[in-house]
Amino acid sequence: MLICNFSSFLHKLCYTFLGFHLFFLFTFTFCFLQPRNTEAEPLKNQVLFNPMALAGKNISLEYERAFTSSMGLAIRSNIVSDWEWKGGKNENEAGDDYDWIYSVDGYGAGLSARFYPWGKAPEGFHIGPRCDYISFYGTYEDRARNRETVDTSMTLGTAHFEIGYKDVLGGFLVMGTFVDFGYAFARSVDASSLLALTYIFGGGIYIGAAF
Repeated sequence: MLICNFSSFLHKLCYTFLGFHLFFLFTFTFCFLQPRNTEAEPLKNQVLFNPMALAGKNISLEYERAFTSSMGLAIRSNIVSDWEWKGGKNENEAGDDYDWIYSVDGYGAGLSARFYPWGKAPEGFHIGPRCDYISFYGTYEDRARNRETVDTSMTLGTAHFEIGYKDVLGGFLVMGTFVDFGYAFARSVDASSLLALTYIFGGGIYIGAAF
């Protein structure tokens, strides 16, 4: 039941924004797709913010460094607040149709390796793997068994593949977008058991600065 509900939750969240991400990705790419100035060297560092992550109550900040003309490495911080994972379809005393509720906060980090076929890293079209790991701490309420709310902890990990595009406007303003797909898993720290394993589709928008 937990696996089904977690999968359903992630799929609804991902599909809600997937169409927008795809539309924005291709629109942005074709609007700004133009012959690159081969004489100008791109700035090697970027600080990026993903506002779409706020839909999942996640503050995601990222730093990317281009190590070669065709490869960049990004590290990411994730801070999640007031995240709720609810499930169950039976009637309960609260009358809200949920048998159990996780109410948690979390923090974690992520890593992305990006390859730039145009050879202008960290600008332009890019592809590559990415992963994220977040630890959650909060409470668990079992309404179906009418048990008291208890403290709990769990971890969420993802391993996926990213396709995206970034451009630098006005010499410093970074704008871009990406879509990604892969797998996510949730594991209970207390019981050391796997709560969920599911595939995901997602994406986001980049807004930041180059230097």
